[in-house]
Amino acid sequence: MDPKSMPSTEPPKGHELFDISEKREAEATVTDTQHDTGVSRVEAFNKVLYRSGKKGKVLLWLLGISIFLTMFVYALDQGITSTIFSTLAASTFGVHSQIGTVSTASQIIRAISKPFIGKIADITSRPTTYVIILVFYVVGFVVAASASTFASYTVGVCFTSIGKSGLDLLSDIIVADLTPLEWRGFFSACLSLPFIVTVPVNGFISSGFYGNWRWGLGMFAIMVPVLLIPAILTLYTIQRRGKKAGMVTMADSKDVRTGRTEASTGSIAYWAHLAYRGLIDIDIFGLLLLGFAFSLILLPITLAGDAKNGWRNPSMIAMIVVGFVFLILFALFEYFVARKPLMTRNILNNRAFIAGVIIHTFNQLASAVRNTYFSSYILIIKQWTTYQWTIFLGITTMGLCIVGPCVGLIHRTTHRYKTVMVLGAAAKVLGYGLLIQGNGNMTQDTVRLVAAQLIFCLSSLNVVGARISHH
Repeated sequence: MDPKSMPSTEPPKGHELFDISEKREAEATVTDTQHDTGVSRVEAFNKVLYRSGKKGKVLLWLLGISIFLTMFVYALDQGITSTIFSTLAASTFGVHSQIGTVSTASQIIRAISKPFIGKIADITSRPTTYVIILVFYVVGFVVAASASTFASYTVGVCFTSIGKSGLDLLSDIIVADLTPLEWRGFFSACLSLPFIVTVPVNGFISSGFYGNWRWGLGMFAIMVPVLLIPAILTLYTIQRRGKKAGMVTMADSKDVRTGRTEASTGSIAYWAHLAYRGLIDIDIFGLLLLGFAFSLILLPITLAGDAKNGWRNPSMIAMIVVGFVFLILFALFEYFVARKPLMTRNILNNRAFIAGVIIHTFNQLASAVRNTYFSSYILIIKQWTTYQWTIFLGITTMGLCIVGPCVGLIHRTTHRYKTVMVLGAAAKVLGYGLLIQGNGNMTQDTVRLVAAQLIFCLSSLNVVGARISHH
């Protein structure tokens, strides 16, 4: 037979790209299968724990109460430390203009640290990760409360940002592991319920610590460990009971839950391999490039006011230029080099997802621009008590927690998230419009200020819709 007439066995041009794509899809399929297996094994142990009599129920109740009380204090922290105590600390050190710098740095650290914390939880275990984030949380508040300069205060705030990010993430994970699927959404939403109660409570706290903000910060370094340690001990107890029964639990690492390794493995080579694999999984190099890029782009915006010659200072321009260079390098690295990119090509080609990211970005930007110095502005223009000042600042937080579940019910019954998103965006624009007078100055009218705070609560219409649009 003529060889030319035989079908060619040579791979088609560009086969390397298809091999890479197929390999990534295969890896994703294996990962999904292992994840489903891990979930099933954890749910099986949960059923045993639910039916194990009084001791099992006591463990579950102790874990649930401990996490709920911790999230209650976390809600207090969120509503008072960044808006009230940071303003008072900056005024004490005479550097009020640097509040924006602290806010920018802490937000970047919170965003970047979450993948690291999630991977630590996968490599070690849930309670061990709780211990790590608790150390960051406590050390951060101790450093901030005892700071003699605003620079050391900023360092403390950055440490607390890691702890707060971990508390938020890990509590969601624990609730998801602990609850059956049909109740998961309800109990996850319950973690936001404390924000409804803490707004009036924060008013009393800020009044009591107005002249001594250091003790206000130190209070959280004491309360959170006291409330969270029972949950940590309970998780270790559950982990030990599961090991004795030959079952995996919600407290175990991801590898143990998915059956990829044994819980007793503990050699140095094993942990080194886990660490290396974890860094690849979270795309460490891409994550650092992205973090440096946003830091160098955003920080000069807040630093330029205090820099010598302002924006004419060469260092300000250099930081922004280098930041955009890092951003370009990040895009090139993710597209051509990264083994497990932060966003795959399928995600990048998903227009609904990209639109949701853009909406979230501008929502966060708009909120940050308003919130950074809004508390200071209200403190200056209004002769309100500390309690009234704190309550006013917390109106939007309380409203968002109330409106959010209602928006979810609207989506569930109408299935029309686009219309709801447009209404939410219009409400946010109206709120900003109320804050600005005809001459371009900020309003000082109490009615308009309160009305704007209430209207901002409707921004949940926009945010919730953006979250579900790509599902």
